[in-house]
Amino acid sequence: MNEPGLVPQPLPPPAVSCLRSVEEALSECQRELQVRTRCYPRWVTEGKLTSVDARDRMDRLGAAVEYLQRAFDLQAATET
Repeated sequence: MNEPGLVPQPLPPPAVSCLRSVEEALSECQRELQVRTRCYPRWVTEGKLTSVDARDRMDRLGAAVEYLQRAFDLQAATET
């Protein structure tokens, strides 16, 4: 986390060609789902996030993982 008194710097703009593979997108969404699974209960307890918002965000990201997994499976099936 940031040290007290330090101002976070903005992220640099994305590269001109930032299109990633389905596999990379799936991996990132799965990683983010694990982070949220670990952090959201604490954030709800601390009042930083409502349980309704947490559930909605988890459901949306879970759906994205499912869609990407289907796309990855379809891509793999058509390459063989």
